[in-house]
Amino acid sequence: MSLESKEVRIVIVAVVMLLIAYYSVFGVGQQHDLLVGQLPPSEIAEEKVRASPSLKNHAVSKPPSNPLPVADSQKEDKKEWKTSKHSEGAIKAPVTGEVEQRDGIPYLTPTFGYNKKRNVERWTMIYTSMAADKISDKEVSVVDYGADEGYFSISTSFAFQQATVIALDMGGFGGSIWKSSSTHDVLTIQSNKIKEYGRGDRMSICQTSAKPEHFASLLEKGSGHDYQFVLSVFHWFEMPDRESFEIVLVNLLSNAKTTFIELPIAGDFGPRFMKQVGSKNFVKWYDGRSDIQQIISDSLKARGAVGTVTKVGSVKWLPGDKKKGEKDWDRELFRVDMNEAPASYSCDTHFSVYGCSVPTKPNPVPYSRCPDTDSD
Repeated sequence: MSLESKEVRIVIVAVVMLLIAYYSVFGVGQQHDLLVGQLPPSEIAEEKVRASPSLKNHAVSKPPSNPLPVADSQKEDKKEWKTSKHSEGAIKAPVTGEVEQRDGIPYLTPTFGYNKKRNVERWTMIYTSMAADKISDKEVSVVDYGADEGYFSISTSFAFQQATVIALDMGGFGGSIWKSSSTHDVLTIQSNKIKEYGRGDRMSICQTSAKPEHFASLLEKGSGHDYQFVLSVFHWFEMPDRESFEIVLVNLLSNAKTTFIELPIAGDFGPRFMKQVGSKNFVKWYDGRSDIQQIISDSLKARGAVGTVTKVGSVKWLPGDKKKGEKDWDRELFRVDMNEAPASYSCDTHFSVYGCSVPTKPNPVPYSRCPDTDSD
């Protein structure tokens, strides 16, 4: 073989070895964008989450097909799709109302109702107790007696989005009672809030005044709720003695599997006690007793009913005069779980028994009807 041939072969071998070395380093078929420092799509998404604190602690969800317009730079009429993050099986709904999450509890904000601070404290207790029942993906029925502006009703509907909720209130401006300067009827406020939080398909407004005979009638018809709220309501009733009080209370408790109830403060039956609305009646109901939990238990026993009475918590209610050495009085919140409760729920039956009317003044109020979600 000539010298020239040997040199050609050496060159060919050298070229082949260089090609092998090149592909071993950069790989065959590797995309050019990786060679200039770009990440593959899956790592790009991960990198964005790492880089953006605003995304890091929030789940990324698929936007709706027709998203509502986002507010402009001046933040006017902010509208966005929200989903209750704490609730499995939550229903997406377009809402304009704001929700603040604290320790896993949703708080409608700004708080509304006749006593905002107490409402937040009571909602914290109610939500915590209901959430422990694991009902976030279950269809349950709830009635809120004396719903006022609907803070507890709408909070419940938003938090447990499979629930059907009746907000029951006689309506009005509340000025003579709460010394409020509000110029808006509470039912109108309820209606606006229901719309803001997208709960119209699961909520009803019943304009009526709750009466003791309603509870007996519901028992006769065998229609009850899973939950009922009776918060600062009983002092408006006028049962004349202990026996009639116990009959009405047990009829009410028997209308639901679970009741969250506040009864008037017992106190010391002195002058401060007698300043409470309805004190001339419930001083007879309590019959010298001051332990509210025991009063409820005694009522169940007297009527042959069986249930569990649990103190959920309390809120500050009547401040004492420190100069007179008076103590602050708390109003206690109890949960009563009945061993026997109506097995079915019918919104139509409840509307009929309550005598719900369709409000026309000062403005027609939507949602004064049963949603198509009745369950047997």
